Amino acid sequence: MSQTTTARPEARTDKTRRNQQQALGAFMAVKAEIDTLLGQLQALSDEHFHAAPESVNWAHVGSLAHARDQLREVARFLGIEG
Repeated sequence: MSQTTTARPEARTDKTRRNQQQALGAFMAVKAEIDTLLGQLQALSDEHFHAAPESVNWAHVGSLAHARDQLREVARFLGIEG
């Protein structure tokens, strides 16, 4: 067996390991963005989406329902809602 033949599996293993580490780094970066967005959404919800009770109208309801529908779509995509 030549050295080229024996080195290839190791090179593939190193490449696979580097690729997995890069994927993990990218995954954690996207997760951090999602965590930030979730925190911002929670803060906005705590403030009733900046809607004063005396000014709420059906447009507010429609906008909030649209946001809810989009969140439900994300939840379904992630497998957390039926």
